[in-house]
Parts: sequence; structure tokens; C-alpha cells
Amino acid sequence: MQSVVKAVGPVVVGMIASAALLMMFPRSGNNDNFTDVWSWILFAACLYGSYRKVNPVLMILLSAIAGVLIYA
Repeated sequence: MQSVVKAVGPVVVGMIASAALLMMFPRSGNNDNFTDVWSWILFAACLYGSYRKVNPVLMILLSAIAGVLIYA
């Protein structure tokens, strides 16, 4: 059971990264997306935070605050 729980962590990170990349890049010629410099900066910061093993809840909250401050 512990090995299953341990294996689920990277899967969840991959699913979240996939959702972020799907929002950043257009599909079928639609140019409504979030691709800009700030999106890449936030993505890189979250990737670095996950590498440094920062608490995921803290990263989500800080990303939400940064998104509101940047895009509002």
C-alpha cells in the first residue's frame, strides 16, 4: 500500500502539469490562451518549488495570489 501511495505523487504532479500546459498552448487554431512571460515564470517557479519539495498547498496558494496580482 505504501508503494502505491508513493507512486501516486508523481502521477498527480504530471496531471497538474498537463492541465497547465493545455491551458497555456492553443488548440486547433484558437488563440485564446495564457502564454506570456508571466505564465512561464509562474510555471518555472512551481517546477523549482516542486524540485525543492515545497509544500504543494503553499505553492497553490502562492500561485493563486501571484495570478490575481498579475492578471487582475
